[in-house]
Amino acid sequence: MYYICRVEKLSQHLPCGGEELDKLRLREIAERFEERIYTAATSQSDYSTRISSKMLSIETNSQETLPNPGSSSNS
Repeated sequence: MYYICRVEKLSQHLPCGGEELDKLRLREIAERFEERIYTAATSQSDYSTRISSKMLSIETNSQETLPNPGSSSNS
């Protein structure tokens, strides 16, 4: 379940055209991401904390790089 959620979250923040090749590439990225965190974690709790922290970081960074549609440069 966590894996599917992470793949969906990553797909929102990585440029993918929705083609099968892009889906495979996205899956490979998610697998490497999870493997690195799993290897570094010292317990199940640490693993969950690291995954949550990293996903929040990805979400925050992507929001900071997107233009705010509610604001206008013509004031």
